[in-house]
Amino acid sequence: MLFFAAGIIGIGLLAVPVLAGSAAYGLGEGLGCTTGLGRLPIDAKAFCGTIAVATLIGMLIIFMGIDPIKPLFWAAVLNGVVAVPLMVVIMVMAVQKRVMGAFTRAAAALGDGLVVQRGDSCRRRGHVSDWVRSNANCCFEDALLDNLLGLAS
Repeated sequence: MLFFAAGIIGIGLLAVPVLAGSAAYGLGEGLGCTTGLGRLPIDAKAFCGTIAVATLIGMLIIFMGIDPIKPLFWAAVLNGVVAVPLMVVIMVMAVQKRVMGAFTRAAAALGDGLVVQRGDSCRRRGHVSDWVRSNANCCFEDALLDNLLGLAS
C-alpha cells in the first residue's frame, strides 16, 4: 500500500510540470514566441510565464476544493472530439509536396490513415453513445442520440 501511495504521489508530481510545459510549448509555438526550457526566463518571458500561470492554476484548483478529476475528464473528452478532425488535417497535409517538401508521404499512406481514422471515429462515437445511454432516463433520449450520431437502423 505504501508503494502504491508513493507511486500515485510521484505521478502527480510529474504531471504538473509536464502539463504546464506542454501548454507553454503549445502556446509559445502557436504565437511564434521564443520557447525552450534551456533558455533563460528573460529570453522566453511568455514561455516561462505560461508555465508559472499553468502551475498556479493547477494549485488553485486543489485549494479551491474543485475535484481535479472532473476537469481532467472533460479535457480528455475535448481531446477525443478534437483529435478526429485534427488527425485528418495532418494526414492530408502529409501528402502535399508544397507543405512537406522532401518528407512528403505517398498517397497510399493517406488512404490507410483515413481508413484507420474512420474506425477510430466510429469507436469514439460508440463511447459517447454508451456514456449517454448509461445516463439516459428515457427511450426518447436514446432514439434522439441514435439519430444524431447516425446509429439508427
